[in-house]
Amino acid sequence: MSKERVILCSDRPWGRDLQFSEGFLEEFDVIRCDSQESLELLLLETLNPVWIFFTYWSSYITREVFDKHRAVVFHMTDLPYGRGGSPLQNLILSGHVSTKLSAIACREALDSGEIYIQRDLRLEGSTQQIYSRAASLMPEMIEYLCQNH
Repeated sequence: MSKERVILCSDRPWGRDLQFSEGFLEEFDVIRCDSQESLELLLLETLNPVWIFFTYWSSYITREVFDKHRAVVFHMTDLPYGRGGSPLQNLILSGHVSTKLSAIACREALDSGEIYIQRDLRLEGSTQQIYSRAASLMPEMIEYLCQNH
């Protein structure tokens, strides 16, 4: 029996190296991608993923991707507050000490999709520490979505 496929997209190292539980990896084949070009090649190979997760992604996600696949983006605010670019920088400049990491449906309007799941995220430490803390929350969120939606 073949496993269902999940594509994990990140153009940042801390979003690509996520570690999933053994049980999840027995059920799902996680394919990692690090650029728009590699994503296009993966989708051309007719992998037919059940989900595409964009953990950290700076490229525009085409309508073809989110119309044909369940595509999820991660955003570091308690949406709808903080929609748009540079959420971490804007939160820190506004004096926030905590936020939510939101996993949302990818839609044409930026950060406008249905919120699937959120987790608390502390904003203390360096930006690298905050990104690492966010990345540590993502595997559980991804596993939950794949197994419950």
